[in-house]
Order: sequence, then structure tokens, then C-alpha cells
Amino acid sequence: MKFSLFRSWGFVIVLLANSTYAHHPLNLSIAKENVENYYECGQYDKDLNKLIDRAIKHFSKISATDNKAVIFDIDDTMLDDYCNEKHVDFGYIPELFHEWIMSANLTAIPQTKRLYDYLRKRGFHIIIITGRSFEEYNATVKNLKEQGYTGWDQLILRNAQEKKLTAQAYKSARRLQLIKEGYHIIGSVGDQWSDHEGGNAGYVVKLPNFRYVLN
Repeated sequence: MKFSLFRSWGFVIVLLANSTYAHHPLNLSIAKENVENYYECGQYDKDLNKLIDRAIKHFSKISATDNKAVIFDIDDTMLDDYCNEKHVDFGYIPELFHEWIMSANLTAIPQTKRLYDYLRKRGFHIIIITGRSFEEYNATVKNLKEQGYTGWDQLILRNAQEKKLTAQAYKSARRLQLIKEGYHIIGSVGDQWSDHEGGNAGYVVKLPNFRYVLN
């Protein structure tokens, strides 16, 4: 259906008047300030502590057997990217993100480390599935080990054929592959819903992330 210019704008105005677009979005600088306050004034840590306490309570009721595994994401789950992202005003610059990974100096998120250590002590298998590229493997291993993340069973990074997949498609396919290898996935720890969606995730430990969304 075609509209004249006048009728087109009139139609748009009616839509605006009867939609959420009629309500102004939050000013970007205020939104960023709110994010900074959440991460830097203690609420982020409080929320993480509650989530990890709840997860440990859940896993304490499960017996560790030879094939039971928990899946972990890396960025903003095991390792903290917050300060680097704040330095670039919470933007995403692929070249810089790659540099941060290759520097291998990201710090562990203490709450995740506590859960990781608990699961390792109990004897559960730990499998890490990250959206990082395979050429970043050595730097990733170095960073994880220097931050005390040792003893994991597998570290899975995207290969060349997986680079264009969405995070959900990539990670769910990898979990299915692990199931076929004989693992029983009892839990998934990650800051994105795409870390968990797509099946075979077990008990979901969704960490807070108010800076970005990966599908």
C-alpha cells in the first residue's frame, strides 16, 4: 500500500502516539552512569554472592559421578572485562577486545572462582565453552591458569566454521556434542542467556550483565 507524503507522516505520528516510542528512552549518559553505579557501588557483588550461594546449595545435593559436568563461559563469567570496557565507554571494538584477550591479564571474578573451586573439589568435570576464536587459545589458557582456573577437562573455542554462528547456536551445538561424548551436563554458568539456551544446559547459573547482550 502506498501513502502520500502527508498521509505517511500522519500514519507515523499516530503510531508514535500509540506506542512505546511516545515515551522517551533513558538518556545514554544517565544509562551508563547507572551501569557504573551498579558495578562499582557493591550491588553487582551482592547479586553475584547470592547467585553463587544458591548454586553451591543446589550442587551440594548432587553426587559427583564419572560423567557429570558443569559448563562455564569465560568473559564476564570467569574473567572480568569491566574495566577494559569502561575505558572505551562501554563500546565494542573487536580489535581492542582481541588485544585484551591476547594480553592474558584479565582478572578472575571471585564469586565464579569460588563456585569453580567448589565444583572441582567435589569432583565434577569442568568444561569451558567460550565464544573466543581458536587463535586465542594459548593466551586464554595462560590467563585462566594464572588466575587459578586449573584442572578443567576441556577448553572449547570457536573454530573457523563456527565464527559466523550465533552464540546460542554455537554453544548449544557444542553441548550436544559433549552429550554424545558421554557427558551428563548438570549445570551451565554464564553471563548471557545465549550461554544456556538451546537445550542440555542443566541447572542455569545466569550471572548479571547490564552492559551488552549476545544472541
